[in-house]
Amino acid sequence: MEVPVLLLGGKVYEPFEYESDGFSRTVKSSYYKALLDNELTVDEIKKQIGLVVNTRDQIVHWRKKLTKPLSPDSHYIGLAVWPDSYNEFIRIRNDLVEQGYEYRLLILDQGEPLVFDRRVHGVVQ
Repeated sequence: MEVPVLLLGGKVYEPFEYESDGFSRTVKSSYYKALLDNELTVDEIKKQIGLVVNTRDQIVHWRKKLTKPLSPDSHYIGLAVWPDSYNEFIRIRNDLVEQGYEYRLLILDQGEPLVFDRRVHGVVQ
């Protein structure tokens, strides 16, 4: 199961909250309309509360919180990355891979909206 994570402006954003079983998830209310519209603009993302992930400790803290209900055997991380967060992506990717998680990478142009299409399935790396 894919777990979407957005990296923009040096911050990490998570549009879903997961239950303790790791499979039941709910859309965070602030993302609800955008997900219904199948498009999340950069401006809408920046209105959300993102977590700064500049240091190893910040990344480890974030990852532990994100993956607590998840398992590398049944989940992979879908990383949507904008150009201003390439450095954060590299550090986050390395940490996730060290913990046994696979990931799917979606690179977006600066200002490009994230379009959700439930029919598309990417390749996991």
